[in-house]
Amino acid sequence: MLGKFQIKSRLKAAGIHLTLSAVIAAVVAAVVFFVWYPIPYDTICGGFGLLVLVCSVDIVLGPLLTFVVFDATKKRAVLVRDLAVIGIVQLAALTYGAHTVYIARPVALVFEGGQRFRVVTNVEVQTDELPKALPRFRSLSMTGPVLMSTRSANDSEKYDAIMGAMSGADIGTRPSFWVPYDGHEQEIIKAAKPLDRLFKQYASSTPIIDAMIRQAGLTRETTRYLPLVSRRVTWTVLINATNGKIIGFLPLEGYF
Repeated sequence: MLGKFQIKSRLKAAGIHLTLSAVIAAVVAAVVFFVWYPIPYDTICGGFGLLVLVCSVDIVLGPLLTFVVFDATKKRAVLVRDLAVIGIVQLAALTYGAHTVYIARPVALVFEGGQRFRVVTNVEVQTDELPKALPRFRSLSMTGPVLMSTRSANDSEKYDAIMGAMSGADIGTRPSFWVPYDGHEQEIIKAAKPLDRLFKQYASSTPIIDAMIRQAGLTRETTRYLPLVSRRVTWTVLINATNGKIIGFLPLEGYF
């Protein structure tokens, strides 16, 4: 049975380990939320949930193991070895978790097929087509999604595009179809829908929608919307009906 001194020393060691783990987790969280998954993509792509899982396991695992193995009466070499093993296990778990979050990061926000926006994650991109993309799109973003549009498939590409979409490779995930967002604003405005349908469907969200419109310096008449799809959720994008720019995102189902 542990004595009072042993419990106290183990709690102190575990506390120090917990502090160090929290600092490291905070650094990882900063990278995730401010670089890989900027708001609102932390929610759209599930970055927040993944990070909480990774950091929770990491923060709990290390200090708990330290509490179990720490014994001030052990030889120094043995104690250092035990703590080193814990540190290596903890670092490996954190690295694996961070890598998982990294490869699932959003890399593009694509206006797709003249009817919706799609958040494309790193794992969804058809990477074999990257060499065929415009030079500016051949490297996937590591600092949040790049806003872009898509071109229409030409006659020789239509069959391949249809078959690709049926197998899950929608146009928005194919770099060979990516084009700059600038220059396609009129197409986006034409595809966007009037807000009266949105207000009718989500009457209880009217104050939130109106606040977002006012903050952008627009009115209901100069604002439209389009659905936003991702691997996890379907949201709504508000569009400036005069220039086609995105003014905000709403956690509301865009298809109805």
